[in-house]
Amino acid sequence: MSYTNQHRGNSEFVEDQRKFFDRLITHDWDTYVNPYWDRTRRIEVQEVMRFAPSVQTVLDIGCGCGYHDVLLAEIPSITQVIGVDYSTKSIEQANKHYPHPKVKRFVADIFRSQELCKKFGVFDLVVSFQVIEHLSDPRGFMSICASLSSSKGYVAVVTPNRHNLSNRIRRLRGHPPVMIDPMHFCEYSVEELEEIGRVVGLVAAGHFGHSSQLTLRGIKILSHTSSFALGVGRLFPCVASMIGVAFRHL
Repeated sequence: MSYTNQHRGNSEFVEDQRKFFDRLITHDWDTYVNPYWDRTRRIEVQEVMRFAPSVQTVLDIGCGCGYHDVLLAEIPSITQVIGVDYSTKSIEQANKHYPHPKVKRFVADIFRSQELCKKFGVFDLVVSFQVIEHLSDPRGFMSICASLSSSKGYVAVVTPNRHNLSNRIRRLRGHPPVMIDPMHFCEYSVEELEEIGRVVGLVAAGHFGHSSQLTLRGIKILSHTSSFALGVGRLFPCVASMIGVAFRHL
């Protein structure tokens, strides 16, 4: 199944999800405060920085609870992190729970408020964690990311892997892949992300993965929260639950 038509038949997808995230981050805040998620967030930042060394300014699009922002700000070479999210409650919670002197956050819809980001100039790194899968215009999103990064800068995208272990097993059994969340418009493989990047003038600098899980006939064979599953995803990104691709300009 091509990534371009995955969303067909997904009746639960909502184009504008800000109310969903406003409710989620306030009513279900405990789901954001989790040792496993904290560990994976640290891995994601570590891996992104492996492909984007020595950056100083960072724009985090869809910053959510703000944990990634603080991890980025704690890197000595980074002097400024700007976080934007169209969920007002997400920005409020991020500022409340994860403040940092190097971090400033703003409520903004990146498709409608590019001027808010552009007033800061272009960034050495534009990054998004678990954002692109929620968007019906991934190419438009990547184009915006590219325009907000400097000519020698980087763009990095972290998102669920459509070719994760469970979906690969499903394919072997003759079943189509499934998305991990009905609020996702689409999920991608590394190759599909690289294709989108090429269309908007970006070339992949590298990719990574982390975590893996497998459930067969309702029985959990491999739990994504285990250290072993985390390592499987890092060692074999092709079957990881989460993937990341770092890009540079052509």
